Amino acid sequence: MPPILRTGGQKLDIEVAAPPGWIFAAGDPIIGHVLRHTFLLTLDATVTLTLKGRIKFDHKANEDEEHYYNEEQLLGTTTSQTLFHGPLHVPKDSSSTTMATWPFSIEIPTKVDRIRHNIAGYSGFLEPDHPGAVLPGTFHVRSGSWSECLIEYYLEAQLNYINGGHRANETAAVCILLSNPPTGRLAKYDLELRKSCQLARSYRLLPGRQDMDESFKQKIRRFYASETVPQFQYEIGVWWPCVMQLHNEMTLPLKISMRGLGEKTSITVQGVTQHVRLNWIKLNLISSTTAPRKKGAWNNVKFEHDYDLGLEKAFGDLESPITIPLTPHCDTKRLNIDAEDSNGGYQTVDIGDLFQLNIRPNGLYTGNKLLRLNAPIYPDLVSYSMRHEHRLKWKVSFTVAGITEQIKGGSKVTIYPSP
Repeated sequence: MPPILRTGGQKLDIEVAAPPGWIFAAGDPIIGHVLRHTFLLTLDATVTLTLKGRIKFDHKANEDEEHYYNEEQLLGTTTSQTLFHGPLHVPKDSSSTTMATWPFSIEIPTKVDRIRHNIAGYSGFLEPDHPGAVLPGTFHVRSGSWSECLIEYYLEAQLNYINGGHRANETAAVCILLSNPPTGRLAKYDLELRKSCQLARSYRLLPGRQDMDESFKQKIRRFYASETVPQFQYEIGVWWPCVMQLHNEMTLPLKISMRGLGEKTSITVQGVTQHVRLNWIKLNLISSTTAPRKKGAWNNVKFEHDYDLGLEKAFGDLESPITIPLTPHCDTKRLNIDAEDSNGGYQTVDIGDLFQLNIRPNGLYTGNKLLRLNAPIYPDLVSYSMRHEHRLKWKVSFTVAGITEQIKGGSKVTIYPSP
């Protein structure tokens, strides 16, 4: 189900007055010419031009699953024009001065004309008489070799004429790239928080023994959680964004907050500063593209695409690792973590600010450096025949007294288009 890029040739072609790869916006005019180079002599010819837009969803998880296909037309008859009607003569060996040309100017609508999908018996995500939703931008997502969804726009020209007493028809088409509807620039990202209480057991927690090698007997005691093994209790909080905006200069907030706790910390290490090394953070953005279920079916049709944003690579480029000093105290009162500061004994590292993280359609950036090239990232959207949304998953690796631990989490994240 590849998108339409360009069809046509000497018999009929379309030239758009715009540079290659130009991205239009809803409401823009598209100007250009429809061309005929080869010989034609007829008493009755009609040249029409139509701007078309559609959503196509094609899914088959495997060879044994039923094939699902649905299509939604986004534009109506208002985007169709008759450029010519009457007798037509195009000379043989026509040049730029003798070939047939028909200029056009057609305006891109700002809203979906009306809901028109071509397969009955489906429960859509919007009501069929939903008032003109905004026109979504060009979109193309694949998952493996079986699942694909696209939103495409294209100009289609048709030349219909009489040839030897019979009707003949020539067709040409050219892709039109459309940007997503603009939104206001977000001034602040909403955050989610997950807190986790950790307990490290090691003889290396003792003062002056941070670099010691544990004996076999000590390792056995630690494995069986013997009471003779010193232990250190601490709390870690991870803050991550639940909204993002493409091409927003504001850094993505991603924060790690830690605090030493005395409740279960051994007396032998009370007041001893422990250093937690932050090894890496892994971020994955999961896009979910869903089509409506058939009436009477239990589930919608859905496929996912996993974007590895490559954040752990940024940690490998650091000259020295990130370490967070924590000192446990006998006060066992656990305070609320404040996202704006590190009061209450919490030490906070703002990873987003440290690496100047920002999200763009081709991946996650640190400053102006792309961490890992990804397939295009599209903003969230919903239409009658498809819904596209995202989840953000993270995993944090850290080391205390030679013991490496990991915590993970995630949540739904809303991605807004560029401002």
